[in-house]
This record gives sequence, structure tokens and C-alpha cells, in this order.
Amino acid sequence: MAPDDEILDEDDLSPTVDLGDWFNSFLLAALPLVGFVLLCMWAFGRSTPPSKANWARAVLLLYAVVLAIGLVLWLAFLVLSWSARPGDQVLSSGSGYKVVP
Repeated sequence: MAPDDEILDEDDLSPTVDLGDWFNSFLLAALPLVGFVLLCMWAFGRSTPPSKANWARAVLLLYAVVLAIGLVLWLAFLVLSWSARPGDQVLSSGSGYKVVP
């Protein structure tokens, strides 16, 4: 008998998450602060089904990646906009530096 042909015992299967529970999970995870707290509870809680815990971990990882990319873009914009300001540029003129008003 090949390993693929083995019949799984019902005790080996994790509990399934039905459609209504997934719908509620997506809906609650979309709430600004409550959703983040619930995602943390689902990702690291012991009573959460494995499929829902893995989904919550993936969403938290996605949030972290998007936050990191957003911070890098925001810092790049801040540096570029700061360097493009015409009022505070330091110019070299002869004997030293002069701040142009």
C-alpha cells in the first residue's frame, strides 16, 4: 500500500474552519485596532485551529512587510523633500559656508 493510499484517522485531522467562521475572521481582522489584537490572538493562541493560526501569522507577516516598505518609502520621500528645499541650502562661497535665506 502506497503512503498516499493510507486512510487518515479522524483523530489525526485538525478541526475544520467553516465558511461562516472564515467570513467573520476576515471581517473582524479588517477592523483597525481590534483586528490586529485578534490576529495576534489567533496567530499565537493555543485553542485556534492550525489553518486559522497559519492564516493569521501570514497576515501579520504581510502587515510587517507592508509597514517596512512604507517606512522606507516615507524616509526616502522625507530625505528627498528635505534636500529639495530651496530656503535652507548651504552654498560654498569663497571663505566659508553661507546660509541662503
